[in-house]
Amino acid sequence: MQKIKETTYPGLKGVRRYGLILVGTLAVLHLVAYFSIRWVETNEIRNELVQWSQTLPATSATQPTAEVHLPQDIFALHVKTLDRTGFYETRTDEGYLVYANPENNYILAKSKESINRELTNFAITLGSLFAGELVLLFGWWMFAKAKVRELFEVV
Repeated sequence: MQKIKETTYPGLKGVRRYGLILVGTLAVLHLVAYFSIRWVETNEIRNELVQWSQTLPATSATQPTAEVHLPQDIFALHVKTLDRTGFYETRTDEGYLVYANPENNYILAKSKESINRELTNFAITLGSLFAGELVLLFGWWMFAKAKVRELFEVV
């Protein structure tokens, strides 16, 4: 009975380990990039809501209503008293980021749909980039493995 044992060059296992560490590092890097962009976009909306809220006049008893000029994608509500102040999110058909300003009793809301659309496109781009990197690494691994086997092949 003849037994064939396939051996692997020890340095090749180190290269494989290095490749797996590289793939893990790339995955973490892509996730960090995605969540960083998500955080930046959310803060951009918050900053915009605060800026618009500061431009709104405080109403008084003598003049209860004032004309408000806002972009089309920002909704404004004026209330007598606020239950909540600051930033919060509401869930409807679309997610809204809401800012309640206690100084002038206005509640401003903006849809997060535009952010979600941009983040989806960015996630698709990152996913495609990661898939391409995996294909390149896998191809490089197969090439290196074939060359090592070719060099050390016993005839």
